[in-house]
Order: sequence, then structure tokens, then C-alpha cells
Amino acid sequence: MTIMILFGAGSSVPFGIPGMAEFTLRFLEENRDLSAFIRRIRKSIMKSEEMIGVSFPFDLETLLSVLNDLSGITDKKPISLPTASLLLAEGKKFKAAQKEYGEKALQALDRLVRFIFDVCMKPVKKGQKEGNFRHLNNFYGPLMTVLNRRPLEVIQSPIKKIYSTNWDLCFKTWADYVNLPINDGTVLDDQSLPVFSVKKFDSESRGFIYVPLHGSLDLIKIVRPKGAGAYEDILKIPDPIRYFEDKPKNIRNIFMIYPLEAVGYEESVKSPYLDMLNNLRETLRCEGIVFIIGYSLRDPTIGSIFEEVIAEKIRQGSISPLSQDLDSRKKEIAQHQFKIIVMNPNPEELMENLKKSYTNLLQTFVPVRIRFPQTSDSNFSEKYEAVLRKLIVDLQIIGYLNESHLRSIKEVLWREYKISIPLPSKGISVTP
Repeated sequence: MTIMILFGAGSSVPFGIPGMAEFTLRFLEENRDLSAFIRRIRKSIMKSEEMIGVSFPFDLETLLSVLNDLSGITDKKPISLPTASLLLAEGKKFKAAQKEYGEKALQALDRLVRFIFDVCMKPVKKGQKEGNFRHLNNFYGPLMTVLNRRPLEVIQSPIKKIYSTNWDLCFKTWADYVNLPINDGTVLDDQSLPVFSVKKFDSESRGFIYVPLHGSLDLIKIVRPKGAGAYEDILKIPDPIRYFEDKPKNIRNIFMIYPLEAVGYEESVKSPYLDMLNNLRETLRCEGIVFIIGYSLRDPTIGSIFEEVIAEKIRQGSISPLSQDLDSRKKEIAQHQFKIIVMNPNPEELMENLKKSYTNLLQTFVPVRIRFPQTSDSNFSEKYEAVLRKLIVDLQIIGYLNESHLRSIKEVLWREYKISIPLPSKGISVTP
């Protein structure tokens, strides 16, 4: 049985990196001189359903899309839907809005991108300062051991593909720290430069295959003659912190794509994003289990791929709609060939969001109710141990873990992380 993981922005919350909505609130708190301007954007986005018939939340991605449009740095692409909502709400034509707001939007965009970079890089800077990345390993090590069902040295076919809508580099930094190979889609071109190539994800490799669906902070946009077979305008940099701190204006070169349909045609349907979506679709068709961690499932493009593949699985008989009682789904899914397991502290809220667009996903996802603590919490170890016990029990009910897996996990968690998981003769019990 093959396994896929989808990491969302919420998977980095344990390291003090906020989710999309909280990101925007924190930015506003630290940039009060921009609050009046950004409040106007927020007001129009909150009225988007009334203005254009599509509802968008006011969060980091929608704010970025409007600032990109108004700043004029991407004049050669159609405007995004949130920007259209702003124009309709204020009764302005696009060029007039750009003239009125352009300078302020560019100022806000530069500050926001720098803010994103600084916040996302804090866990990496912390590790560089301390000379190790134990704080990353304290989180990823036990979690990935449980999901891998065995020691991490034996990552072969079971847990290969990792997709991410997350911009930060925490997972990739952790993998490097524990000497786990990671294929991040870069390949050397004819100039011996590491360039991004989606085709690389289809090649055989040891360790993890890591697909950055929403972009990455160690990929930058450059302008140079294109070669063949790769996206030579997207280059990997070995040390993002030094690259941007040496020349702060380089921050505008960060390769972050915002594949919400909200953001517009240019970034959503062109390569490399389109190729990564096709890669995701084919992987979902082949996988047996999908773990979704810290992801809201609100991206309509990614959501539509899940809907399409789940519909195919239902027709094939490898999955069927589950009961409305979310807690009953763990037992029901145990015999299904295809499983979508969502780690979420509030699956009822997630269910309400899914009702708007995703019938198949709504009927088939299985919730695991857990909330990961922050690594900076003085009681992190105690809280995380309780979370892992709950996770293991649920995965045992789902049929993902058997007695052999449990014995292996118990031994590794104690030996490597001093995490004690009781293992009674008939399975694992969890304390309240």
C-alpha cells in the first residue's frame, strides 16, 4: 500500500509560523501605517460574493493577489477575482485604481513578502544559530516515524510522495538534518545550475519526493536564455537567508505561486504549476492512503482534482460514501482500499467548508482530531506525547497500523525521542 502526504500551511504552526488568516493579522499588527489601505481591500474581499458571485476569505493569499495587481509588477496577466471585487465595490476602473493605489500597494507588497520570508525563516535561523535542528526533529521525527510505520531509515516505497502548499523550508531542512534524501524537483542544467523541473518528480529516487505546489522560498525567478527540458527561469538557491540578506531587493525574486483560482489565469494554469497538478492527479490515482496535515482544502483547483479522483474511486468500488457521524468513519474506512485521512482539530468546521464545493471529498474524508503543540511550549514533550498516542490509536482503528507496526514504532519512539507509548497485548491504550 502506497502513501501520500499533503502538508498545508497549518503543518508549520508548531514552529510559530501562522496559518494564512493569522499571517495577515500579524502583518497588520506590525504595519499599522498600512492598516487603512488594507482595510479597504479587506472590506471588498469580504463582499466578494455580493460583488462577483464568488466568496473568498480575507487571508494572506487573497491579499497578495490584490497587491500584485495594484502594484503593477505583473501587468501582463489578467487581474485576480479579489481585485475585480475591489474595483466593483469602489466603482473604479483598473488603471485608475492602479494609479491611485499603485505606490501604496508596492510598498505593502514589499513589506509583506519580507514579512513572510522573515517569519518562515525563523525556525531555520534558530537552528543555524544553535548549530542543530533538534526543534524540527522533535516534531517531524516522531510524526514521520508513525506515518512511515517503521524506522525512518527504511523510507522506500511506503511513503514517497509529499505534496506541500506550504512555503517554508522546515520539512526540507529537517530531512537534510537527519540525512534523509529528498528529491525537490531540481536538476542541473547545461550551465551546471540547479533548475526546477517537474519531470524530476517522476524519476526513481531514495527518500522523499517533495512537490512544492504553492512554491518555495528557496526557488527564485531569474531571467536568462532558456534551455530544454526544465524551467530555467526558476533557480534553486542553496542559502536563501544569505541570498536575501546580502541584497534585500532580491526578495522580489522569491518564487511563490498562488494557485487559487482567485489569483488569476497567469499563475494558475501555466507551467510549472499545471504540470505539478497533473503529477498530483496521477499520484492520487495510484495511492492507497492520503494524509492531509494542516491544510484547509479550500484551494478550488486542488479540491477539484480530489473530487475527480474520488469519483473515479467510487465508481471502481475502492471507496464509498461514509456516514454523517464523523467519529464512526474510522471504523467504516478500515476495509476500504483508498483512504483520505485528515488531521484537523475541528473537522466539523472543515465539513461546513467542504459542503460548499466538494461533495465526494465531504463524504469520504476521515478525521483524526488532533492539535499539534508549538515546539516552544514548555510542556511540548508532554503535550506531543499525548497527541501521538491519540494519533496511533486512531490509525489502529482505521486499519493503518497493525501489531507489528506498533511494536516497531514503540521501540523507535523510545530509543530516538524518549517518547513512551504503552503497548498492551491487545493494542495501545491512550490516557485522557
